[in-house]
Order: sequence, then C-alpha cells, then structure tokens
Amino acid sequence: MSFYKSLRFRIFFAMLFVLVLTFIGLAILTVIQYKEEAEDYHSERLLRKEQNIKQNLNYVLKNSPYPQETEALQYIFYNKIFEIKDIHNLDVDLYSPEGQLILSSQNKVSDTSAKKTLSQNLIKELNKNGNEHLVQSFKQGNENYQSSYSYLKSDTFETIAIVHLPYIADDGFMTKELNENLMRMSLLYGVMLLISIGIAYALSQYITRSLQSISQRLTSTQLLGQN
Repeated sequence: MSFYKSLRFRIFFAMLFVLVLTFIGLAILTVIQYKEEAEDYHSERLLRKEQNIKQNLNYVLKNSPYPQETEALQYIFYNKIFEIKDIHNLDVDLYSPEGQLILSSQNKVSDTSAKKTLSQNLIKELNKNGNEHLVQSFKQGNENYQSSYSYLKSDTFETIAIVHLPYIADDGFMTKELNENLMRMSLLYGVMLLISIGIAYALSQYITRSLQSISQRLTSTQLLGQN
C-alpha cells in the first residue's frame, strides 16, 4: 500500500514540476522577446529620426546663400540647428570630416556637453560601413544611449560634415508593459496551477488505483494457479 501511495505522490509532484517549469520557461521567453523588441524599436526610431533630420539639414544647406563647404557650416546652421532640435526633439552635433566639433544644439561649442573631437577609430569604422551609417550603444548613469553617426554631403556628393545624434533609449513605457504582462501571466498561471493541482491529484489517484487493481488481479490469478 505504501508503494502505491509513494507512486501517487511521485506522479503528482512530477505533473506539478512540469507546470511550474512551463511557467518559468514562458516568463524567460517573454523577457527575452521584450528586450529584442525594445532594441528593434529604438533602432528603427533612431533611424527614422536620422532620416528626417538629414532631410532638414539638406534642405537648409541647399537654400543657404553660403557655399556648401565645411568652413561655412557654422554660419549656415548657426540658428537653424536649434530649430531642427526643437522640431525633432533630439540634439544634433555637427563635426568636420576630421572629427572636430563645429556646432552643437546642446549648447555653445565653448561649453557644450558634446565631445570636442571624435576618435579616429570611430571615423575609420564609419568609413568602413558601406551605407556610411554607424550606431553605438552605451550606458551613462541610469540612462541607455544610442549614438548615430552619418555623413552630410554637398550637392556634389562631397563629405562636408559628420552628423551625430545622441539618443536616449527610454524603456520606461515598455518596461511597464512587461511588468503588467508578467503580472497577468502570474495571475493566470496561479489559477491554472490551482486547477492543475486538483486534476493532477485526481489523475495520480486514478493511475495508482488502476495499477493497484491490476496488481491485485494478477496476484489473485497467480494464487488460483498455484491452488
């Protein structure tokens, strides 16, 4: 009798283990999927921002009375760079092709928080990319950043500047959605777990009773055969 009781509990706990393992697996997959979706969302959003800002920069450049040269950019975008920042709600930094800061919407060049020069390794990496576009991700304090680098060209396709867009990857909304989804999953699985406990217990009893009944019949058959 103790054997069947032990077997019943083993079957019961095995079923519960599978259910709990399934819940943990789904929770892990949900978090991984959230992170991938967050990365894709920010990458696509930054790319759209970059395309729109580049269109504005090119429009100002083509309609300026100044020549389309690196030396003239500080005059062409002296005030326009702040207007572009306000339109797209994103800071814009302009560097020379050699990596020297020309203008920044973050503040005056003399006291801006933008880097005064770009590293030569970054410029080489930008040159290596066939689409002349580079995105770098990093963390500063509690903020996640993505920096976009691309070229600004003249009408003659000459590179006259490097456009830098510092983008804060704010995951606040998506993190809230993730927590709410995990909470809903927990409540759902809590109810399912309670129901499953009852089903697993009933099944374990049914299985052990069936095995016990078969065992008793076999024992009876063996005893009759011996007699």
